[in-house]
Parts: sequence; structure tokens; C-alpha cells
Amino acid sequence: MLRAVALAALLGAAVAAAAPTVTAIYPTTGPTGTQVAISGSGFTGVTSVTFNGATASFSISSDNLVYAFSPSAATTGTITLLHPTTGSGSSTATFTPIPAPSAPVAAPNTGARGTMVTLSGSNFVNVTQVTFNSVPTPFTVTSPT
Repeated sequence: MLRAVALAALLGAAVAAAAPTVTAIYPTTGPTGTQVAISGSGFTGVTSVTFNGATASFSISSDNLVYAFSPSAATTGTITLLHPTTGSGSSTATFTPIPAPSAPVAAPNTGARGTMVTLSGSNFVNVTQVTFNSVPTPFTVTSPT
């Protein structure tokens, strides 16, 4: 193939560029805004990165490496890179978004400093901080809901 490309270049013939090829993504799971390293080839000139169809912000580090940030609209699926002239390429691995925690119920909803408060909601897996009025407080997760 190298000889064919060199011969084509020597003769002034156009050499068709290949579509982006995605060989790996890391990590394969994370919350909204997770920086995902995408490795492969043919990334120079990529104009779009999507997570299962949801548009992501990204930066091209090199022809072999792109960094993208998982969008809030991401759902479990492949990551696709689009080049305007050579086409698109998708990962074989899937990215799985982790939903953000939600705590719509606090009981009691008032109390003096030091009052134990029970938060009820969903997606309390991997919670790393709880704050009240931006002040971190000690906490224990007893269940994911």
C-alpha cells in the first residue's frame, strides 16, 4: 500500500483519505461532562463527535487522539466521529452515562445546625459530596435511592 500511495503522489494522482477509525475509548462510563479519550486514526479535520447521536464538545489532540466530553443528552451507545469529506467512524465499545443524583425530598426540611437530615431520591451511586448552601457536610449513603 505504501508503494501505491507513493507512486500515486509521485504521479500527481489524488490519494483518497480514509474515514476516521475508532479503536478505543476511555473511560466507557461516567456522568455528564466526563472527558473521554478516543483513540484511532484519521481524526484530523473531524467536525463532529456524538455519543449515541448526542452532540458533544471535543478537541482534536492529534490525528490519533480526540478528547470529547459526554453530553447531558447522551444515552448508552457508540461514539461517532464525522469528517466532512471522508465520512464517519464509530467505536465498537459503548459509552454508558451515569445519571446525576437527584434528591427532591429532605426530611426534616428545617432544623438547627447539626440536625440529621435524610435525603431521598435517586442515583446516589458514587456520590462524593453533599452540601447545604455550598457548605460540605459529612454523609453516609445507605441505599442508591
